[in-house]
Amino acid sequence: WLDTILVISSLSDLFIFLIGVNVASAGRALRVIRLLRLARTVRIVRTLRSVREFHKMVYALLSSMRTLMCSMLILTFVIFFFGVVFVQGVTEYRQDRFGQGTSDLIHPGILEFFGNLPVTFFALFLVASDG
Repeated sequence: WLDTILVISSLSDLFIFLIGVNVASAGRALRVIRLLRLARTVRIVRTLRSVREFHKMVYALLSSMRTLMCSMLILTFVIFFFGVVFVQGVTEYRQDRFGQGTSDLIHPGILEFFGNLPVTFFALFLVASDG
């Protein structure tokens, strides 16, 4: 029943478009026809209401989002803390080496991964996410 109404509304909209009726003059009728086309979503919602497992999965996903966000926030703070510690350590190491005149002996990976805070943060994220 609903499918028949949807097909008729789509065909009438197509017919009005092919005839070339002025949209301004037929605006109200076209709005009603287009609103009937939105009834397709009702069919999808009606189908999903009968699927109990789908409701359970959606509820589980929505319920776990708060816990996931809290975990991601804590992980971000831990990575940031260790990033600051590592950048500070590398900076002090470079200053000590520079004072001794042996700054060219610094391993290139130290500056590549721990030279500044954004790069260090990204490197620690890669380590934590096995990337």
